[in-house]
Amino acid sequence: MRIQVLTLLALTGATAGALVGALVGLVWQLLPFPKATTTLALAVVAAVAVAEVIGRWRPLAVRRQVPQLWGRIFGPRTVAVLYGTRLGVGPATILPTWLWWGAIVLGAACGPWTGAAAGAVFAVTRTIVTHGAVAGAGTGEAMSQRISRLRAAERPVTIVVVAAVLALAVIGHRSDRGSAGASSCLTGGRITSTAPTTPEALAVDDLLLDDTLPGFRRDDAAVGAGLMDLEGAAAAESDSDAERALLETRGFVRGASRAWCTPDDDIVYLAAYDFATARGAAAYLTDGLERLDARGAARFPVPQVADAKGLTSVDGTGDEAFTAHAVVFTRDMRWFLVLVGSPSASRTTAEAIEVATALDRHLHQPPR
Repeated sequence: MRIQVLTLLALTGATAGALVGALVGLVWQLLPFPKATTTLALAVVAAVAVAEVIGRWRPLAVRRQVPQLWGRIFGPRTVAVLYGTRLGVGPATILPTWLWWGAIVLGAACGPWTGAAAGAVFAVTRTIVTHGAVAGAGTGEAMSQRISRLRAAERPVTIVVVAAVLALAVIGHRSDRGSAGASSCLTGGRITSTAPTTPEALAVDDLLLDDTLPGFRRDDAAVGAGLMDLEGAAAAESDSDAERALLETRGFVRGASRAWCTPDDDIVYLAAYDFATARGAAAYLTDGLERLDARGAARFPVPQVADAKGLTSVDGTGDEAFTAHAVVFTRDMRWFLVLVGSPSASRTTAEAIEVATALDRHLHQPPR
C-alpha cells in the first residue's frame, strides 16, 4: 500500500507539474516574450542565485500547506492523487525556493516540452523531500523539526545546483557560437543531417565545392551539415512544419550541404537541393526570396552568376548579431545556396559572390 501511495503521489505530481510547465511554455511561445538564449539563461540563473543567497525575498506562492482534512475524508490513494496534484504545482503550496520560478521561466522560453520537463522534475523532487519529512514519523522527532532540518540543507543544495547550471550555461555559450551562424540566414535552429547514404544523395553532395575561402576549415558538424532528407531540410527554418509543407509542395527529393568555419566563428555554408521538376526548384527559389525580403534582407547584384540573386540579412535574435550574405540560384531541377556570414560583420558580399562563382563554374565541369 505504501509503495502504491508514494507512486501515485509522484506520478500525479509529475503530471500536474508537466501540464503547468507545458501550458506556461505554450503561452510563452504565443506571446512576444524573449525566446531561449544563453543570455536569458545567464540572467535567470543569476537572478535565482542572488535571491537564494540573500534570502530576503520570499518566492511567490500561496504559502499554505496541503489541507490535512483531506486525509480524514478520503482514502490513501485518493489523498495521494489530491496531494500530488497540488504539490506538483510549485506556487500552489508553501514554496521555499525561487528555483521553481527560474526553471519554469527557462523551460517556457525553450518551449512547451522543456517547460513540461521542468515542471515534472520539480514535482518529483518535491515528492522526495515531502517523503523525507514524514519518513521519520514514529522516531520521536517532531514534524516541525524534521521539516526545519530538511530546509536547512535545502539552500546550500539549491545554490550548488544553480552554480552548476550557471557553469553549464557558460560552457554552452562557448559551444553554441559556431552553430548560431549559419542558422541566422537559413534557419531558426540547428540543421540535422538525417538522410541515408545513397548514390543519388552522394551525387548531390558531389556538386558542392571541396574548398571555399582562405582561412576557413571544413567543419560540417558546426551546423550539422551533410546529406539531407525532407526532415533535415525542414529543420533549416525555425518553423519546420511550414518549411516541410513548402518543400513537399515544391517537390523536394533530397539535399546536401557542407560548411566551413574560422576560429572567429565566421561561416561558409553551401547547400544543394534536388526537386522533382525545374518548375518546383524555381518556385522554391521565389519562395525563399519573398521570405527573406519580408525579413528585411537587402538585395545585391550577382552579375558573375547567371540568374543568381544576392541578399544580405542581419539576425539579432541570438546572443549576438550575425550578418549573412547569401547567393541563391537554380540549375534545372536543382536549387543552390551559398552563404558567407560572420558575427562581426567582417565578411563581404564580394566573398559570397566569389564562392558562388566558383560553385557555378564547378557545376559546369564533367562529373567526377
